[in-house]
Amino acid sequence: MIHKCTSVCRALKAEAIGVDALSIDGFECGGHPGEDDIPNMILLLLVAEALKVPLVASGGVADGRLLVAAL
Repeated sequence: MIHKCTSVCRALKAEAIGVDALSIDGFECGGHPGEDDIPNMILLLLVAEALKVPLVASGGVADGRLLVAAL
Protein backbone atom coordinates (compact mmCIF):
# COMPACT_ATOMS: atom_id res chain seq x y z
CA MET A 1 0.00 0.00 0.00
CA ILE A 2 1.29 3.47 -0.91
CA HIS A 3 -0.05 6.35 1.18
CA LYS A 4 0.15 10.04 0.24
CA CYS A 5 1.44 12.37 2.96
CA THR A 6 1.98 16.11 3.23
CA SER A 7 3.90 16.28 6.51
CA VAL A 8 6.47 14.41 8.56
CA CYS A 9 4.03 13.64 11.39
CA ARG A 10 1.52 12.07 8.96
CA ALA A 11 4.30 10.09 7.31
CA LEU A 12 5.43 8.75 10.69
CA LYS A 13 1.87 7.71 11.50
CA ALA A 14 1.48 5.98 8.12
CA GLU A 15 4.73 4.08 8.64
CA ALA A 16 3.60 3.07 12.14
CA ILE A 17 0.37 1.52 10.80
CA GLY A 18 2.27 -0.47 8.18
CA VAL A 19 2.24 1.18 4.77
CA ASP A 20 4.68 -0.25 2.21
CA ALA A 21 5.74 3.13 0.75
CA LEU A 22 4.88 6.82 0.89
CA SER A 23 4.10 9.42 -1.76
CA ILE A 24 5.31 12.76 -0.41
CA ASP A 25 3.58 15.97 -1.56
CA GLY A 26 5.24 19.27 -0.76
CA PHE A 27 3.72 22.73 -0.91
CA GLU A 28 4.11 22.93 -4.71
CA CYS A 29 1.54 20.16 -5.17
CA GLY A 30 -1.36 22.44 -4.24
CA GLY A 31 -4.89 21.54 -3.31
CA HIS A 32 -4.19 18.83 -0.75
CA PRO A 33 -5.51 19.19 2.80
CA GLY A 34 -3.07 19.29 5.68
CA GLU A 35 -0.14 20.89 3.89
CA ASP A 36 2.27 22.66 6.19
CA ASP A 37 3.65 25.01 3.50
CA ILE A 38 6.93 23.07 3.31
CA PRO A 39 8.55 22.90 -0.15
CA ASN A 40 8.92 19.45 -1.66
CA MET A 41 12.73 19.29 -1.61
CA ILE A 42 12.82 20.14 2.10
CA LEU A 43 9.93 17.84 3.00
CA LEU A 44 11.50 14.91 1.11
CA LEU A 45 14.73 15.34 3.05
CA LEU A 46 12.95 15.53 6.41
CA VAL A 47 10.76 12.49 5.70
CA ALA A 48 13.69 10.46 4.29
CA GLU A 49 15.68 11.09 7.48
CA ALA A 50 12.77 10.14 9.74
CA LEU A 51 11.45 6.97 8.06
CA LYS A 52 12.60 3.62 6.75
CA VAL A 53 9.92 2.91 4.10
CA PRO A 54 10.54 3.83 0.42
CA LEU A 55 9.42 7.27 -0.77
CA VAL A 56 7.96 8.60 -4.00
CA ALA A 57 8.59 12.29 -4.71
CA SER A 58 5.30 13.69 -6.00
CA GLY A 59 4.59 17.28 -6.91
CA GLY A 60 7.13 20.02 -7.47
CA VAL A 61 9.50 17.95 -9.67
CA ALA A 62 9.45 19.92 -12.92
CA ASP A 63 12.76 19.17 -14.62
CA GLY A 64 15.85 16.98 -14.55
CA ARG A 65 17.65 19.13 -11.97
CA LEU A 66 14.84 18.68 -9.47
CA LEU A 67 14.71 14.96 -10.25
CA VAL A 68 18.42 14.73 -9.40
CA ALA A 69 17.80 16.73 -6.21
CA ALA A 70 14.99 14.35 -5.22
CA LEU A 71 17.23 11.34 -5.78
